Amino acid sequence: MRSKGSHTRQLLLLVLASSACFWAQADTYYVDGASGQDTYAGTEFAPWKTISRANWELVSGDTVLIRGGFYENDPIAPRRSGTSGSPIEYKAYPGEEPIITNTDTGIILNKRDYIIVDGITVDGQANGQKAFGVANVDHFAFINDGNYNIIRNSTMRDAHGWAGIHMSNGSHHNKLLNNVFDNIGTNNDGVEDHGDMLVIKCANFNLVEGNTFSRGGHNLFEVMGLSNVLRDNTFDNQWDNFGAGSR
Repeated sequence: MRSKGSHTRQLLLLVLASSACFWAQADTYYVDGASGQDTYAGTEFAPWKTISRANWELVSGDTVLIRGGFYENDPIAPRRSGTSGSPIEYKAYPGEEPIITNTDTGIILNKRDYIIVDGITVDGQANGQKAFGVANVDHFAFINDGNYNIIRNSTMRDAHGWAGIHMSNGSHHNKLLNNVFDNIGTNNDGVEDHGDMLVIKCANFNLVEGNTFSRGGHNLFEVMGLSNVLRDNTFDNQWDNFGAGSR
C-alpha cells in the first residue's frame, strides 16, 4: 500500500510537469502599422505597431502575424533564433500584404537559425517612385552564418544594391521556396550593370526551389559552395521584356 506521503509527492510532480508545459507554450502575436502601438500587448485586438517590436520579443515557437500596409525602415531582424521543431515565424496576416520598404535590407537573418518568413513583401519602390534604377531598398535578404531558415511565398522587388539575396559564411540548410524576386541593381544598355539577384557564397546544403527570378542588373545567380540545390525555378533576365520602372 502506498503511503500518503508518496501520493502527495506524485501529485506535486504532476502539478510541476503541467506548469512546465504551460510555460513552454508558444504564443501568437500581431503587428498592425496602421492602428497598433508598441506599448500594447501584441494581441489581435491590441497589436504592436512595428516589426521591430516583434523582433525584440519573439522567442522560440512564437508566431507574429503582420497586417497589410507599409513598414518603413522596419526590417525583419529577429533578436533570437528559433529551435528545431519550434521556429520563430513571421507571417502575413491572411489575405493581406505587409510591405517592408525604405530600408537598407528587408530581412536580416545573420547568425540566426530556425526563422520562417512567409508571405512578406519587400519593395524598394513602394513609395511610388518609379524612376529607372532608383530604389529605397538596397538588399532583399541577408543570411550570414544563419542556418535552417525558410523564406517562402514572398515577393521582393526593386532594390538598388549589389546583391538581392545573399547567403554566406557557412550558412547551411536554408530554403527559398516559391518566392518572386524582381529587379536588383541597374542595367542601362551595357553602360552600367550591377546587382546579382541571388548570391550563395561559401554556403552549403541550401535549397532554392519554385522561385521566379527576373531582372538581375549583372547576374541572376552566383553559387559557390557544396551541395546547394536549385530546382524548378524560373530565370528570366531579358530586360527588354520590361519597360523602365514597370513591374
